[in-house]
Amino acid sequence: MQKIIVLATLIMISVIPTYSQVKKSSGVSGKVVLHLVQKDTTISVFTKDGRLPILVQVSKKDNRPYIHPIVAPDGKGVLTEYRPSHHLHQTGLYWGLKLVNGRDFFMNWNKDYYRLVSAKVIKSKGPKVQWQITDELLDEKGNVSLTETHNWTMQNLN
Repeated sequence: MQKIIVLATLIMISVIPTYSQVKKSSGVSGKVVLHLVQKDTTISVFTKDGRLPILVQVSKKDNRPYIHPIVAPDGKGVLTEYRPSHHLHQTGLYWGLKLVNGRDFFMNWNKDYYRLVSAKVIKSKGPKVQWQITDELLDEKGNVSLTETHNWTMQNLN
């Protein structure tokens, strides 16, 4: 069996906080400084003065990785949902391939389909932060069909 590696740069999310919510950091060209905090395999994005994360990358050992919550730029509300009753397969912002060798990685998110390889911070602080998640997509026997790498970047464009 040939092993194919899928490299996916998925999305860049812009943070555009208002002055009343986040004090602009000094010395960084007026950009709001972001920083990443990693606890086990979960990576959270904070603003410099933030007490709560504005975005959380969840990567569990035996689940499809996803991002939830993503907080609205004005800080008033969350833009993502985790497993709403009408769509239990939806886990915030996620990536899932549909029907690879007969396997549906979009509708299925558990250990029979996914295995985490790594979650790591690439650039932990600044107006732009980066992290990387690598996971394996499994066939019906639990063997690796694909290895996918998510390269994430979040930056303030103000």
